[in-house]
Amino acid sequence: MRKILILLTLALLITVPAFAQDAAYEYPTIDVSAIGALLTNSVSGLLMAAFGGAPVTLVLVSLLKRVPVLDRFTGEQLTIGTAGFLYIGAIVASLTGFTPQFHSLLDLITSAAPAVVSFIATLGGASALYSKAKAQGVPLIGADRTYLKYGYRSE
Repeated sequence: MRKILILLTLALLITVPAFAQDAAYEYPTIDVSAIGALLTNSVSGLLMAAFGGAPVTLVLVSLLKRVPVLDRFTGEQLTIGTAGFLYIGAIVASLTGFTPQFHSLLDLITSAAPAVVSFIATLGGASALYSKAKAQGVPLIGADRTYLKYGYRSE
C-alpha cells in the first residue's frame, strides 16, 4: 500500500503542474520612439528642475545667445545644455569635495557677469560709435576739437 501511495503521489506531482500551465507567454511590443520621447522628457525635466531656472543658467544662456556659432540652437536647447553642464559640474564638485567652491563660482558668475559684460559692451560700443561717427564726419566731443571750434579739420 505504501508503494502505491508513493507512485500515486509521484504521478500527481508530475501530471498536475502540466495541466496547470498558462498559455504561451506573449512578449509585449515595445515602441522605441515612445520610450525615446519619454527618456528625453525625463532627462530634460530633471535638468530643468535642477538648474533650469537658476540665475547662473539664465546669465550663461544670455551670454551663449550672443555667440554666432550657437545661432542654430534654440533658447530652450541652450538652457538644457547649460543646465546639463552645470549638473555634471555639481556632481564632479560633490564627488571631489569642492561643493562650496563650486557654489561660490556660480555666485561669482551670477553677480559679476552682468557688470563685466556691460563694461565690455560699453568699451566696444563706444569705440565702434566713435570710429563710425568720425568716418562719417559727425562732430562728437573728442572727435576733432578744431572742427567744433573753427569749422575745419586739422588733419
